[in-house]
Amino acid sequence: MSRRHRPGGTPLRSLQDPTPEPEQSIRDLAAREARLRAILDAEPECVKVVDREGRLIEMNPAGLAMLEVESLEEARQHPLAEFILPEHRDAFARLHQAALRGETGTLEFEIEGRRGTRRWLETHAVPLRDADGRIASLLGITRDITDRRRAEEALRHSEARFAGLVQAIDGIVWEADAATLTFSFVSERAERILGFPPAQWLAQPHFWASRLHPEDREPAIRFCESCIRRRQDHTFEYRMIAADGRVVWIRDIVTYVEEPGKPPLLRGIMLNVTERRRAELQIERLNRLYAVLSGINQAIARESDPQALFRTACRLAVEVGRFRMAWVGLLDLVTQQVRPAAASGVAASDLDRLTLDLHDGAQRLGVIARALLTGQTAVCNDVAGDPAMTP
Repeated sequence: MSRRHRPGGTPLRSLQDPTPEPEQSIRDLAAREARLRAILDAEPECVKVVDREGRLIEMNPAGLAMLEVESLEEARQHPLAEFILPEHRDAFARLHQAALRGETGTLEFEIEGRRGTRRWLETHAVPLRDADGRIASLLGITRDITDRRRAEEALRHSEARFAGLVQAIDGIVWEADAATLTFSFVSERAERILGFPPAQWLAQPHFWASRLHPEDREPAIRFCESCIRRRQDHTFEYRMIAADGRVVWIRDIVTYVEEPGKPPLLRGIMLNVTERRRAELQIERLNRLYAVLSGINQAIARESDPQALFRTACRLAVEVGRFRMAWVGLLDLVTQQVRPAAASGVAASDLDRLTLDLHDGAQRLGVIARALLTGQTAVCNDVAGDPAMTP
């Protein structure tokens, strides 16, 4: 006997009977629908269901707020495409068609609500199947990404402004790995200053070291590596060889950068200080020259022996003036030949082989003969190439 009655005639269910009462099933279904509705109503992202013809079946309050409508009925009065800006409608339609073919997809697009508010949205569409497994509709989960898009746009503008500032700096802005000195960024000004495009700086692992002036290469690298080991910012000057062979003086202002979870970097600005260095070197040369002239004047007042005066003058020119060689020649008025009387510096001993005869027409064109014959200063800035120096 599967049923028995309590007093009052209410039947009791048997513990062995699994079949629920119809009323209980209805109540359970209503409870589940209420829970689902509560979840959808509380969901901050838009949840919508669209049928195969593109008609809106369901949309939660978050979605209605995005469309700026008061109710689902109001939303159904307008095709969804009507809210989407024209340039995004084709892509939106393709996404829905793909979902109805059983695919899933994501799309970012812009809408305009009924009250004129524009929003950027990101939607994810998936197919919904009926009890027979056929695709009957699609489910879309959409979130408002307006703030993110605005932030991305602001970042793009900021990067563009930053890039403009970097390219406007009259110097080479650069970034390199601190361990390998391999460049990861070089501004366009690099090509104007040194003649090498940024791509060449980035592609060649040891570009910086390879373009350093031979006399500066070892000390510059040694100084830079020493500062890196101490994790120090540093500023130094050195020469680089440009693409056309020019020697360019660089003042490099370098910052050592450490960021969490990333290898150390160097960031810097290379400034072309060639003109300043040339001016400084010219001032140094003039100061040395004045010191030589001052020393010779003092020697003239002090020395009574002409030969000693000649030797002192040559020594001062080399030691104080940093000339590579200095020599004094005396003209024999009878033979018209020049005889070296004193010399100092490199190749001074080779002057013993010098034979300069003013009777020789070719030799009379040289700078030495010109000074002797005219009594005026004669200058040659290209000893190896000036034809007047050939004899």
